[in-house]
Amino acid sequence: MEIHINIVWEVVVILPQVAICGLGFGKNNGYIMYVIMVYMTVLTGVSAFQLLDYRMKVVTTSHHSRLKFWNYFILGICLASCSICMTTLLAAYPEMTDQISLKLKLQKKFPSFPDVFWCDNCIFLDFDSKYLKVFLIFGIFSAFTGGLYSITTTFISIIGLKSLQFTMSHRTLNLQKNFLWSLFLMTLVHVTFIAIPVMLFFLSHFIYIDEKRVGYIFIMLISQHGSGATLVLILTNTSINNVIKSTLQICCLKFRKSFKCHSRVELQNNVVSFIE
Repeated sequence: MEIHINIVWEVVVILPQVAICGLGFGKNNGYIMYVIMVYMTVLTGVSAFQLLDYRMKVVTTSHHSRLKFWNYFILGICLASCSICMTTLLAAYPEMTDQISLKLKLQKKFPSFPDVFWCDNCIFLDFDSKYLKVFLIFGIFSAFTGGLYSITTTFISIIGLKSLQFTMSHRTLNLQKNFLWSLFLMTLVHVTFIAIPVMLFFLSHFIYIDEKRVGYIFIMLISQHGSGATLVLILTNTSINNVIKSTLQICCLKFRKSFKCHSRVELQNNVVSFIE
């Protein structure tokens, strides 16, 4: 998603008009770029769900089947809502191609309507469209059910770990808790860096926000969610921490050895040249 936002589309959001302007080589297909970004956001959420689900399956048994049934029921509702969002977004494409009439309407609404907005690389979302209204409603519902699924999955995993504490060694139990905690924090970063900017972006279509820096913050948070989640995973996961420390120690050791050898050879050459 970072490559799509920062390189392919190179998008900026300009407030208070809520103009979505592209500067990359995909700028002339703004609405298609927007659809691709939404699809990538959904896939990011699904991948986070799969990680949490995998940890839950590892630490739970058949005794937790009832809890898991209701948990998967929430996931099913979330995925169904996401499917409706993706479908209505595509269905709105014919309406979104008529940007001229939409820009004329917005020009009457905003006294200051820069000429740059008339370029093909700047698009606007028309929430008077019935398809985008459905998209917005189910998008909010998808975000809510997705967050609920993440919380319930973590809760069931904690219950599963407590039931297995007498069958696992203390070290294994702590390792599983650490994995679960780091995955939950990583998912929380995804939610914070994606869901909050997206919610504010949609809210700015209905509430007047005259602060240009907010639009840049939207894009910055969304484009850096992957880096933030990876950093949190590295900092909070003990196993990954140990691997990185070991790798750095080996690299430092090899560098020191090669530096010593290079210095020794250089010293010998200097001595020989001095004697000659």
